[in-house]
Parts: sequence; C-alpha cells; structure tokens
Amino acid sequence: SVPDILPGFAFVDITPALEDGVRRVDAIQDKADHYEELIKLVMGPERYDDAIASPTLIKYLIKAMYDEEYGLENGHFRQDTNYFTHDQFEQAVTQFHAAGPPDPTPEDAPRASDPQVAEKLERHLRSNPATFSNVVSGISNRMDYITQDAHLRRIFNNTQSQFDFRDLLDEDKVVIFDLGDLRDEAARVMTGVILTQLYDAVKRRDGDELARKPDDYVANLLIDEASSVVVSDTLTTLLEKGREFRLSIELVTQFPEQMKEAGNREVYLNVLNNIGSPLVGKIAVDADIAEALSHEAMDPVEFKNRISSLPRGEWIAQLPSPEFGETGPDPFSIEPLPIPPGHPDSEQPLTRTQEERFKDALEAVHEHTREEYGVAGGTTVESRDAATDVALENADDLPLEVAMARAIRAAQLSNDARKTNGWVSVEDVDEELLSRIEEGTIEAQGYETLPEVREASSLIEVDLPDGASSVQCRLTDEGEEAATPDTSTSPTGGGEHHDAVLETVEQSLATAGFSVEVLDQNGESRPDAIATHSDLDWELQVEVETTTHVRPAKVLSNLRKAQEQERIPLFVVADHDGQPAAEIADRLAKILDEPRNQLSSGETRLYTMNHNVTFNGGARAADGVTAVRPATGGSRHTRWFKRDGSFVLEDSAGDQHARIDSFDAVSKDQFPATYSYDAESETYTVFRPGELPESYESREAFEAEWVPVKRPFVPSTDLPVPDYTERSYAIATVGDDQT
Repeated sequence: SVPDILPGFAFVDITPALEDGVRRVDAIQDKADHYEELIKLVMGPERYDDAIASPTLIKYLIKAMYDEEYGLENGHFRQDTNYFTHDQFEQAVTQFHAAGPPDPTPEDAPRASDPQVAEKLERHLRSNPATFSNVVSGISNRMDYITQDAHLRRIFNNTQSQFDFRDLLDEDKVVIFDLGDLRDEAARVMTGVILTQLYDAVKRRDGDELARKPDDYVANLLIDEASSVVVSDTLTTLLEKGREFRLSIELVTQFPEQMKEAGNREVYLNVLNNIGSPLVGKIAVDADIAEALSHEAMDPVEFKNRISSLPRGEWIAQLPSPEFGETGPDPFSIEPLPIPPGHPDSEQPLTRTQEERFKDALEAVHEHTREEYGVAGGTTVESRDAATDVALENADDLPLEVAMARAIRAAQLSNDARKTNGWVSVEDVDEELLSRIEEGTIEAQGYETLPEVREASSLIEVDLPDGASSVQCRLTDEGEEAATPDTSTSPTGGGEHHDAVLETVEQSLATAGFSVEVLDQNGESRPDAIATHSDLDWELQVEVETTTHVRPAKVLSNLRKAQEQERIPLFVVADHDGQPAAEIADRLAKILDEPRNQLSSGETRLYTMNHNVTFNGGARAADGVTAVRPATGGSRHTRWFKRDGSFVLEDSAGDQHARIDSFDAVSKDQFPATYSYDAESETYTVFRPGELPESYESREAFEAEWVPVKRPFVPSTDLPVPDYTERSYAIATVGDDQT
C-alpha cells in the first residue's frame, strides 16, 4: 500500500512567484483564479457561477489576505502577507460575516489598502441582511469543499513549501500522485492543485534556458481517468501550450464519452483536437472520436467498425508526421509490451529474497518522500505562533479553546464532577489536554499560551473558589455546548439510546483512570471514542453496537478500523428492542469468532457490506462506475460464496454472474456490466464489455433490468490482521440501569 504522505505544496504562497519576477498584483490574481478553478472542478462551472456575488467576493477577500498594509490583521495570528492558511482565510470570512448587517461595523471587517477591494467589501457590508446572509452562505458553501476534507485542509494549511515542481522539472524522476484513497470531490480538488502548481512552474521557466536543452528533453504528465478534469481551464491551457512548455500530456480514460458528460461537446472536441498521438483500444467509439481519428484510407464508419472488432490487447496508434507540412503515417495496430520481469504475473516473478529487497527499497523511497517532499501526519510543516487550530490526534482539527473545553469535561468525569459542572484544577485539565494533542504541535505553540487561552475564552470560567489551593476552571453555558461531541451523524445510528450508552461507557472508563475522547461524527465512519491509560501501552477503540449486531459486515468493518490504528476494539452492547444485552453479546462473539457464514451445507458464504463494488468513485462520480448484474429471479440480494479459492457471485436462483480471484486486483470487465448516473439528465448508462453503452431514462427502467453488486467482506484481505485471536478485542454489556 502507498503510505499516507500528503505533498508539501504551499498553495497560497506567492513568494516563489515574486522570486521569479512576477508582479505582486499578478501573483495575487493568479492565486485567486486558481482557488476559484479548484472549487469549480468540484461544483461544476454552472453551479459555481449560480451565485453571482459569492464567487466575486471570494476573490476580493483573497486579495485582502495578501494586502501589504492590512493583511496581517485579516485572519488570526498572521505571520506574513505573502501567505496564509485556509483556517486563517475562514477566520477572515467569519470576521466579514460578524461585521455585516443589520448593524454593520466595517472597521471590524477585513480591510484592504486597494481602493477597489475596500469599496467592494464595504458595499456588501451595507447590503440588506437577507442578501448579505445569502452571499456569505454562498462563500462558506464553496469553501467547505476544502474545509470538510481533512487531507485537503492539511495541504491548504501548509505554508512552507516542501514540494516544488520547479525543483523537479530538470530531474530524471517519476513522481506518482495516488489519489485513490481520497473521496471523489477531494480527488478533483487535489488534481486541480497539482495541475495549477505544475502550470505555474512550467510557464515561468526561462525561454532561452529551454532552447538550450537537448532536442529530446520533455517533461511528461500522465493523468489516469482524465475525464473528471477536462473542464479545468489550466488543463486546457497546458494542452494548447504543451509544445511551448516542452510538456507532453497523456490523458487516459476507458470511456472517452464521459469527457463530454463532465464538460460539454466543445470541451470534448478541444481535447480530441489537442491530442497529437492517440492510442485506442477496444472501447465504445462515438461519432466525434470516429471523425477525429478517421483518415484517407478509412472513413469514420469503417474506423468505428475496426475498433469494435479489435481483439483484447491490441491497440490502434495514430502518430503525427515528423516533418512539418507532410501527412503522417496511416494508423497502425500495435501490441502491448510483455509483462515486465518481477511482476507477480510475469514469467519471472521475484524470488523471496528479491521481494524482501524490493520491500526494503520501497520503504526507503517512502521514507525519503515523506521527509523531503511531504506533509505527513496531522500537522503542517510551519510552526505557528497561533494558539488556535491545534490538531487533535484522534479527531478533527479544533480551536484550542474547544479542545480545552473538552478536556475540562473529561477531567470532570474523572473527578465525578460532571453532573454539577463542578470546579476542576487547571493542572488536571492541562494534563488531560496534553494527552490529546500531538506533542510536536503543542511544543510549537508554547505551553505558556494555555493560561492565556483559558482566560480569554468565553467557553471557560476560571477562578480561585473559596477553600481551593490552586486555580480552578469549569465550563460556561457556551462551553457546555462546545464540549459536547456531535454524535448526531453517527453511522452506527441508535440516536438517544446510542448516546446514553456511550455516555455510560465514557463515565465508567474515566472513573477507571482512562482518558476518554468521544469523537465528533461527520459521516466518515469514525469510532465512537478513543480511550488511553497512562499504565497501558495500547489504546481502546470504543464501538457502541446498538444496531450493528444485525449487520455482521459492519461489526467486522469496526474491527478493521481498530486494527488499522493498532488499537484494541471494545464492542459495547446494551438491551435492544426487547433482546437482552447478553444475547446480543453472544451474537457479536460468534461473528468475531468466525468472520464468515459457514452454512450447514458446508459452503462458505461471505457477509455482504452495505456499499457496492465501485470504480473511480462509483456511478455518481464524474468518471466513476458501479458494478451491476442482470436482474433475475425477482431477488435483488447479493450472494457471495468462497469456492475453490475464488469468490463467486450468485443470485437467489443459483445463477452465477461473476468469479473473482482477488478483490485487490478486480477490474470492471470481470462483472457482467457497470453503470454510471448523470444527475442532471437523470439518466442511467450501462456499459457492457465490448458493446455500446445503453441508456435508461428512469430509475425504474434501470432497476427492472439491473441490480447493483454489493461488495463482500473478505477477512483475508479486508482485515490488516486476519489471524486475530480473542485477546485482540473485548465485548462489554450495559444493563437496564445503564451500568
């Protein structure tokens, strides 16, 4: 697997541009334009521009952040007017919102020395309250595409460049950006970041220096599943000016028509016209591709027929003429290169010794990449003076005062003072806080900032109560709200019952000396809580199972989450719908003891997850698809069996639809078909290997013929530690009296 290394881009830093001689006003405009383009990639140009005022105001606020006279006042704890973090940008938007109607206070809003920027900001501050609220909501909605994703937020909060394409364009190196683990929206933003950073690097290279390079010098950019980024203005520019930049661009897509769906026909044709050397395999060829790739000896219809009859593994290549003004060679067929030695499927796979050496070398590459080019883990490279935005190790980044309020809540639980919001010593609170915050981050902040934050916070009351020998603190009403974790979107469900059980577990563990951190739930399948103890060298991962015992794959997914973090999972069950907790615990124990369903017939049936088999983000993603099987026998259930070392997909009638050797290397053509969904036209398009796509105008029509395939839980590959024992997890019960 590829380690979690985030490229150390300093996206908003204009210092490199200024060093290259770019005028400050132009460098700032470029950053504003790039930021706008990233959000457009996610929302789509039409949706982004729906709100006329919000996109323009985002650009003006970005310009205010770079203001040489007032920039350091716009957003908390600024260090330089050449850069800022995304958190600081959000704080500036909050400043702007707070200074608006019905009682505008322009002096409290972000300021700018540029008269045009200042006038535009003040004009919005003096608009009517409803309009102003809509405009600010539009800004926030657009910024949330970055804010809500932890990976993107870390990159956009990084202000010290660790990765710069300018340092690599003259190196004989291959750089791989693996975006497979990112959500589809985040992957598009990340692709946009990479493209804009590359564009800034290639366009600023000295022309005379490029002219002195050898004739065969070229930088190569390959984009897999490229249909989602063809709407990027930056990519369009790179395609049009690639020769000028000595940049070769290769776009790879299995379904070229999806480029048209992601953008429009004009975008699609622009891509086709700017591709000089197409390589075409056995794909569904539409009229535009056939027209673009036809030639004197083969008209569009003949070309389309030729492609549809291609055997698997054969390609058609069309190369430009090496001489200007001359017709290039006719398209010709080519075969792929053989599988290289060392690949597991080659004729010469690695020996055990070679494989060990390869693993050591790969780990060395990962470590070098992490240290030299990446923003690893949960912190940014820059050490800030700010006493806010401290990263919690097991939760989202939180302002320090909120983290401190939650530490007070935990200290109250440990001291049996939670129900009365009793006083607890600041020493106990600081000790609890420091156990939750990454050590390197708090050292960078400075321990001396803690009393200042505590005194200034509206969440915390600080005093020396009568009879106390040291300073004490407790929560204000506002602090009570901030200190209560948001479990409302917990994927395990359960509502009030779930939260009541979780509160009992939190109290019990805190009384036993554990530091318990209940996590906010944001729909990303987090555990309910993390518990640590000073006498133990391992962590507990708490999972309250109020309903998931009836979904075995969900229980096993929770086990996997804990194993991935090298934690001991604590599964907690309570009485549910008249079923005693002890019976539910027995059911849970059986699932964990045998993580697959052994039928009385002797067959092994796998538990089915609640998500489908998808590729590139699934059917609703711009270039993604979901696996489907024909609707037969009246049943829409997915049934996976383990037979002869393979995974077999059957329907209720016993008809076989797929046989998969490994889900680590599964491909689209191993299923009967895949489908994509276009939300704008509400159209379902089914792709069968070797056949033209077939569209359905309604969900009912689609579901009458096709059933999405759910993915099985495969213990041998889905669990980091498949050979676990009973000692690697624990099950606890909570009785009727919540004890």
